[in-house]
Amino acid sequence: MAPSSHILLQQQGVNKNQFDHAIHSVSPYDSTFKHAVYVGMSDIDWEFIQIAANLFPTIQFHIIGPYSKKVIFTNVFYYGLLPFEESLPYIAHCDLGLNIARYPNETPSSFIPANKPLKYMQYTYFEKPIIPPSYLQLNEPHVFNYDPNKDSIKRAIEHALTGSFTIHEKIHDWLDHSREIIAQTSTGLTHPDTR
Repeated sequence: MAPSSHILLQQQGVNKNQFDHAIHSVSPYDSTFKHAVYVGMSDIDWEFIQIAANLFPTIQFHIIGPYSKKVIFTNVFYYGLLPFEESLPYIAHCDLGLNIARYPNETPSSFIPANKPLKYMQYTYFEKPIIPPSYLQLNEPHVFNYDPNKDSIKRAIEHALTGSFTIHEKIHDWLDHSREIIAQTSTGLTHPDTR
């Protein structure tokens, strides 16, 4: 193994220019409803969508990604794959960020608890409440976990819509990261852990 002085720890980041542009974009949503969005490529917890769409007819559920229409309700909308920049306004203007991907190939030994995927970073940058399954063990103030049953899903959504929270987590800009990497590698110093 290489000496620790040669290891650079680099945190996840986003392109803040893209994200800030999405914040100031026109909302793609009907303002008379609340809106929950899922953007991704992984398998989805379709039972969550089935239960949530039935429990909350005044919330519209927007699914962006390569998915067939497995759950059919008047308040569930499918968009297929969208270019990344086109998907960002859906996140920027939503009321709930759904982090409901399933990982059927994970085992207890390979699963990393509290691992924060890119989706988490995106929702957090836009200061959205996030709804993930409880087994992900994401315990931040703006995270509202659910277990796979009707009562838990109902409670998570209600708390996410009505709860107040403050996000202290800093989401880094890729441009800043690039500059830090260049600076650290040119001086031979290790990158500080900025978590």
